[in-house]
Amino acid sequence: MHIARRQLLSTVTGMLTSVQVGAHVVASSPNERLGLLLVAHGSRRAQWNEKALSLAEKVRGRIRELGVFDSVELGFMEFAEPTIADSLTRLEQAGCTRIVAVPIFVMVGHHSLFDVPAALGIYYSRHAMEHLEQEGIPIAKPRVPILYTSTLDDGDLLERFTLQEIQQLSSEPKDEGVIILFHGDAELRPMIEKRLRDLVIWCSSRSGISYFDYAHVGIGQGLEHHGLPVILNALKHLARVLVVGLYLGLSAQSILNYARSKSEKLFNELAGSRVLFSTSALIDFPPLVDFVIEHASRAANLATHCCSKK
Repeated sequence: MHIARRQLLSTVTGMLTSVQVGAHVVASSPNERLGLLLVAHGSRRAQWNEKALSLAEKVRGRIRELGVFDSVELGFMEFAEPTIADSLTRLEQAGCTRIVAVPIFVMVGHHSLFDVPAALGIYYSRHAMEHLEQEGIPIAKPRVPILYTSTLDDGDLLERFTLQEIQQLSSEPKDEGVIILFHGDAELRPMIEKRLRDLVIWCSSRSGISYFDYAHVGIGQGLEHHGLPVILNALKHLARVLVVGLYLGLSAQSILNYARSKSEKLFNELAGSRVLFSTSALIDFPPLVDFVIEHASRAANLATHCCSKK
């Protein structure tokens, strides 16, 4: 069955289990204080960093309601403060005896696999250490155990976000197609595209749209050369094309705006009403807050369960 580059010819039944915050309450001993560290990439643009800090505040407020972590901090990998090392120190100073670190990255990549755990002080490779030193990224020296989780694609969060964006743009599913914009490391492209194929099946079965494709466009610099051909090809077969961006802090529309600022060709090729770009980023998706907490809580419970057996 061909998932991308061609029309989907079949659908998949069954609904993934939705996130239920509170279903997994972290069991802490009376002397244990559990900390949650959110790790974001960081940006030279203050607006992006403010969104990440706002997300952390929302998580902090929700956790106060649920009572599943004692302290919450956000650390930026680069370009912004507080750094990962600084935020880890804050959690230790708050008395945390164990910390769960959640990388707020859309999908797996070199940063989440190597740079972030190296900056946390829980992973070593010469290449990673040299990269952190070159970029001036401080390396933490943790004094308490740290459990590092997977990225945001572990579950159905990306599917639910993409489906919401599709449904907000769609009016005639049988005559429409969806193009997903993404970015990621070239070496990990097979893994990323496998994840995208799973997402496409899920969204197709629930949106009524059978034509899906995707394009690696970086943060907009590749839209003209890699995204535009995919969109124009879809327009040969469809009345309308819906474009969704799979980014933490960027929407498909913001990707388009950036690309248009660099190339007038995009003004002409994408003029009219046959191509619609979604205007929301994943960080704007309200379920993200509960997803992060549930993800961290499951990890903390696993660690607690394993430790209790010793």
